[in-house]
Amino acid sequence: MQKNETDNFITKCKQIFTPEVNVTELCQKYKLKADGIYLLHRDKQGSVFQEQMITHKPLLITGFFHEAEADITYVQLELYHAQAWHKLPLKTLEEISRTNPIITLANNNVDINISNARQVIDYLSCLRSCLQEALPQQRLCKYLGWEQDKFYLPGRGIDDTVFMLSDGELYQAVAQAKGDWEKWLSTYGKLCDSSMVARFIISCALAAPLLERVGFKGSPLVLLYGKKGSGKSTLMRFAASVWGNDNFLYPCNGTLNGFELRAKLLSGLPFFLDDVQLMRSRPDFNEFMQSFIYMLFNGYGKQRATKELGSAMLNRWQTLNILSSETTVVTPEFYGGAARRILELHLPEALERELIGECNKTSAHCYGLAGRRMLDLLEAYPSQVWQELYEKACDRLFLLASVRAHS
Repeated sequence: MQKNETDNFITKCKQIFTPEVNVTELCQKYKLKADGIYLLHRDKQGSVFQEQMITHKPLLITGFFHEAEADITYVQLELYHAQAWHKLPLKTLEEISRTNPIITLANNNVDINISNARQVIDYLSCLRSCLQEALPQQRLCKYLGWEQDKFYLPGRGIDDTVFMLSDGELYQAVAQAKGDWEKWLSTYGKLCDSSMVARFIISCALAAPLLERVGFKGSPLVLLYGKKGSGKSTLMRFAASVWGNDNFLYPCNGTLNGFELRAKLLSGLPFFLDDVQLMRSRPDFNEFMQSFIYMLFNGYGKQRATKELGSAMLNRWQTLNILSSETTVVTPEFYGGAARRILELHLPEALERELIGECNKTSAHCYGLAGRRMLDLLEAYPSQVWQELYEKACDRLFLLASVRAHS
């Protein structure tokens, strides 16, 4: 079936409740009527002698999506219910081909049970054979970040990409750029003029997607610490506004597994964690923080097994981790290289109250603007260009350090 024929086919199916079209025959084996799906029984000459209803509510396949990382194809199902077509949660090809998984569609108002599951599976298989080659297969992204020379982020309009992030709050946080760019830029200038530390933290937020482009190894950690009321959280919120709204800033209170999954979702973007002191109530704080630092910096989580006792895909990421705390985290009890994998910056002077108010107001209404401009710039040149610039910058820094060491 050609693409234009497929589009007309689906449109016609969806019009079965109009006076002009009330019956649509599917795959020569099934018929879609206003009251449900029917199996057609034919004689040897091909004539229909019986129509057997298999489900009361019409169900269609209207799209295919491919997740490149896991090489899994998903199907978009739509159900006619309450006088309207409704999209159901995406299902894998395996889920619509097996009895136990497909019965869970009953949770989405699909008329399916153990007695008709096999017939529904066969019906969907017939639809797939008709539509799969003709319907364009869209790209499905479950994670953010780089693939080749494109950075996948909701709202950037790359191809026909569809995002299905497991964290809906994160999706909403980065899904759109909003507000006045000039206003954000003006506040950014005032903040940078007031503090070199502030300038560095915001630069870290902008630099996160640059790490992979220059071939940097690891996911650096930066800790901003200072006394309560100094403006740390305000600075963190403003730095987070480079990419998204306030929901892009997370409280540092969780487990290693939780932080691992969050880092995976944020690969290519900065990972903001506010108020590390929330973790100090843990009796094993030092040991936990060292494991936490090693894990985030190394950029991969634990090796796990699947239900079939195979090896699960390892969670990997490359982020720039930006944390805040009222006190330093590194203590004399730290062992090994954990202390060398986190850069601690002290905010020596509190930000002015007027500037704190302006930053909070700006970050609440203007966000996602700077990050998208940064991505446009990074995509404009091949990674080789950025790697060469990075190597030149490193050479200059090493030269400067050598000169100072001998002066």
